[in-house]
Amino acid sequence: MLSALRHRDYRIYWTGSAVSFLGTWLQNTAQSWLVRSLSPSPLALGLVGFCSSLPMFVLSLFGGVMADRMDKKRALMATQAALGVFAGLLAWLTLSGIVRLPHIFAIALASGTAAALDAPLRHSFVYHLVQKDDLPAAIALNSAAFNSARIVGPALAGLVVAQWGEGVCFVLNSVSFCAVLLALAFVSADSRPGAAPSSSVWSDLLGGLDYIRSHRTISGLIAIIAVPSVLVFPYGALMPILAKDILGTGVKGFGGLLSAAGVGALAGAALLTILSRRFGRGRVMIAALALQGAALVFLAWCRVYPLSLAALVAVGFGMVSFVSSVNALLQTLASERMRGRVMGAYVFTFLGLGPLGSLAVGALAEVWGVPIMITLSGLVALGVSAGVAFGRPDIRLL
Repeated sequence: MLSALRHRDYRIYWTGSAVSFLGTWLQNTAQSWLVRSLSPSPLALGLVGFCSSLPMFVLSLFGGVMADRMDKKRALMATQAALGVFAGLLAWLTLSGIVRLPHIFAIALASGTAAALDAPLRHSFVYHLVQKDDLPAAIALNSAAFNSARIVGPALAGLVVAQWGEGVCFVLNSVSFCAVLLALAFVSADSRPGAAPSSSVWSDLLGGLDYIRSHRTISGLIAIIAVPSVLVFPYGALMPILAKDILGTGVKGFGGLLSAAGVGALAGAALLTILSRRFGRGRVMIAALALQGAALVFLAWCRVYPLSLAALVAVGFGMVSFVSSVNALLQTLASERMRGRVMGAYVFTFLGLGPLGSLAVGALAEVWGVPIMITLSGLVALGVSAGVAFGRPDIRLL
């Protein structure tokens, strides 16, 4: 996994991204807790997820087209700067004592718009920073950085919120974007498109969709990640309620739950390359999703905090191993000319379908309760993994 760090540009970019990821998890944790403080309804948490993810649904495919047509480095600097500004605005509203749910919804929508354009750029930009043989290692290292922040960020956020309030977390996130902007300024890799586009954006978008549809394995991988994106991954929106109302912990306990998932995710990122070489990336992908499903079912009915932490370690391990496997397979299988559009479709299914999931999970949890909703998420994960294992041998044997 560390072989990717021998490339100077990747090393610089990875360092800046790692700092920014920490800020992101500070804000994610503090924002969830702030929403829970402003409203006791699970639907409010679902609506925040809906607002932040809706632009992914609308714009991620377009973002993939733009990633194939633009200088990725310059475009990334613009999207990262926008995200920093929106974090600063939320910090000002919170520290001023005037923040309300509509403010959070609006900023989540604006940040989601920038993130929808940013995500395909980030995924395809890494390809320009390393040699092709080191691409899986680079993806694993990105995941390791993100999930290291996922361990430290929520725990640190719990301490910061308890001591100084949510606004300070938002300030720290806004400042953290300076690190990735500075890193991009020092990256020398050429990420400009090979030739000026000769067709319209719409034609390129349709061409990308045709390419995906005609490539059975790529279209299969994108379909496989779609269902968990709607009914499994949004379980995280219910964590504040699980922490406060079911397990009876405060903000520090909530941060501990998120950090536990981060520990598992980091372990998954660290071991993914070894496991994939030993068993094959397709088998690891299937087993990882099954592990996440079983752990979610256990978590739904567990009332002992340490055991809930252990369950979330397994959930994090399974989720990251599954998602990173799909990511690496898609980047490896896609042609250079279509990589941005393929990753745009990946972002659309992985993150863009999140609005449907956030609303569904929040609304169903309101009616059925959090334990039943988390159980349903786990059963869906188990069902999808079984379907791929027995119904798609071409993907299982990758």
